[in-house]
Amino acid sequence: MASRLLRYVKAFLLEHITSVTGALRGVAFGGLATPDTNSIKLSIATAVTDSLYVTANFDGVNGGTLAAPGVNVSVTSGASVGTYKTGASNPIIFTGLDAHTGETVSESLLLTAANGGETIVGKQLFAGAMVSISVPAQNDASGAFEFGTGASVAIVPPARGVYIGATGDLVAALVDDDAASSVTYADMVEGITHPLWVRSIHESTTATSVVILR
Repeated sequence: MASRLLRYVKAFLLEHITSVTGALRGVAFGGLATPDTNSIKLSIATAVTDSLYVTANFDGVNGGTLAAPGVNVSVTSGASVGTYKTGASNPIIFTGLDAHTGETVSESLLLTAANGGETIVGKQLFAGAMVSISVPAQNDASGAFEFGTGASVAIVPPARGVYIGATGDLVAALVDDDAASSVTYADMVEGITHPLWVRSIHESTTATSVVILR
């Protein structure tokens, strides 16, 4: 409750102080990143024992170094009947550097399809060198994994407001939210400034011509 109240207070101050001072600077949002399902690690066969991949194993195009300002990560499973272990008891854990703080953080991605053929994307924004990817033992060695990056983009430093040039949904994490969370702001009205303190913009965003205010 306290954090929500603080968010509203910040928004109120932003809206009213900005209207008086005109102090914020607008920077065009460069758009969502281009997803690349194997940018961190190329296809690797599933294993029936736990696997840990580190820097030396990252043979994707980015070599395990995620470009600033930061993106989310993904795991893709190849189609293979009954190969994959799913759910919360079988997390695939990405460990790397938080895009905003530079601190080491981890995010668990959970498979949902025992037969594979899916891509699961995270919400945590990483930048810089990935530390490791931990994969639990699977049911057999007939499948394959790829590890890559999604379309979400970190806003560094965070925005103090956003201007929407064309109506659509803005999916974002706010400064006071957990780094791995997001909120959908549906049908954002175009042509006005929205006092949202945004730390990241996520892949489901359909609003266009977004301007970041700082």
